[in-house]
Amino acid sequence: MPVTALRGLRTSGTAGTPVPAVFPALTASGLTLRLGQMVLVASAPNVGKSPFALNLVFASRLRTLYFSADTDAYTQYCRLVALHSGLALEDIAREPHGYRQYLGADAIQWHYDANPSTEDIDDELLAYAQIWGAWPEIIVVDNLSNIYTGEAERWSALEKGLDYLHDLARKTGALIIVLHHVTGEFETGTDPVPLSGLRGKVSKVPEQVLTLWRAGDELFPKMGVAIVKNRGGKADPSGRYQAFLSWDLRTGRLT
Repeated sequence: MPVTALRGLRTSGTAGTPVPAVFPALTASGLTLRLGQMVLVASAPNVGKSPFALNLVFASRLRTLYFSADTDAYTQYCRLVALHSGLALEDIAREPHGYRQYLGADAIQWHYDANPSTEDIDDELLAYAQIWGAWPEIIVVDNLSNIYTGEAERWSALEKGLDYLHDLARKTGALIIVLHHVTGEFETGTDPVPLSGLRGKVSKVPEQVLTLWRAGDELFPKMGVAIVKNRGGKADPSGRYQAFLSWDLRTGRLT
C-alpha cells in the first residue's frame, strides 16, 4: 500500500541513522554511512577490502553479522585479535592461541560458508534475530561474487545479488557493506579506480561506492579511498575525489 514520505520515514525505524564515524578522513570528505543503506567497496586483490571492512565494523562497535566467504576464519581471527590487542599480526599468526580474553565481548558474529545462497543468508539472519532479539546493525558480505543466487549468467548474478542485498537493507534496517572486485586493467592495485572500473558495472543500486588502492610508501603506507558514488554527498565517478587512511601494517589498523 502506498504511504506518504513522512509516514515512510516514521515506519523505517532506525533506517537513515548515521553509523559512527570511524575514519576522520572520510568524514571530512563528506561521507556518511547510514543504517538501512548499502555501500559497495571495490578494489583489486590484496589491496585491503577485507581489512577495511573489519576495521570499520570493529571501530563502530555496532552489532555485526559478517559473511566472510572470501576470507578464511584463521585470517579473520588473527586480524581481529590484532585490532583488539595491538599485537603484531606476525606474532599472533606464529602462536594463535591464548587470546580468548580479547574476543569475549566482541560484537561481530561470523559465517564462513564459501558460497552462501540468498536462502543461507536469510536463515543466518533469522537465527541471529532469534538469539539476539534484533537484526544486526551491520551486515558485511565478502564478497558479492561469492553469493549464489541461482542465476547462471555471471553479470546477471551480480545484479541479482545486489538487488537482494539492497532489499535486505530496507527490511532489516542494517547497513550493508558489500565487497567487490574491479576489472582487469585496475588489478595492479596501485591506481585509483573509477566507477566504471567495477566488475560487471554494478553501480546503480548501492547508495555509495568506494574504491580502494595502495598509496603511500614502505615507510608510511596508506590506503587510498576514492568516493566514486555518494548519494546526497560529494563524489567523482572518475576516482579523483579521494581520501587517505594511515595503515599500520604491523597490526592491520587503519585510521
